Amino acid sequence: MNSDVKISRFSGPRTVTSQRRSQIFLIALIATGVIAYDTSPAAAQDADIGRYVFERTENGFIRLDTLTGEVSKCGDVNGQIACKLAADERRAVNERIGELEDRVSDLEERIVNLDKNTGDSKSVKPLAPKTNELPSDEELDQVFNMMERFMHRFIDVFKDLDRKMEKPETPSEPLPEKT
Repeated sequence: MNSDVKISRFSGPRTVTSQRRSQIFLIALIATGVIAYDTSPAAAQDADIGRYVFERTENGFIRLDTLTGEVSKCGDVNGQIACKLAADERRAVNERIGELEDRVSDLEERIVNLDKNTGDSKSVKPLAPKTNELPSDEELDQVFNMMERFMHRFIDVFKDLDRKMEKPETPSEPLPEKT
């Protein structure tokens, strides 16, 4: 059975395979989800508020970061508004930075010790630098194939449920006859 469908376009007929059809369906499904999320009332409310909220005070402004809850004091410095963290928050931030630096140095020391114990300097691979490259066609095909298998399995679950709902259960023993 051939599952190819001919679609005519301005440039002539084009064959669309079932795999490509599934890929197009998946892209449409994802786009619908993104549009639905962006038009949700919560997203609209967040867009109205913005990340920072400013309140005027006697000496300038107070800035509230609605994402982290951080409060900063802001004032006019040479014609520009400059914001500084409150003293308590600055101290807390510096303490946290110190804790994280200690943790990083401990982890680096553990990696060196692991390398010494295994004798393999390549046992722990360094993190690859982040790049802004687009995935290759092979990687896209791989992702689409996985998503297609996922969607088929997901749809099969519902088909099985429909079959079970349509098919009445037959008792293993015959029902007794009533007179």
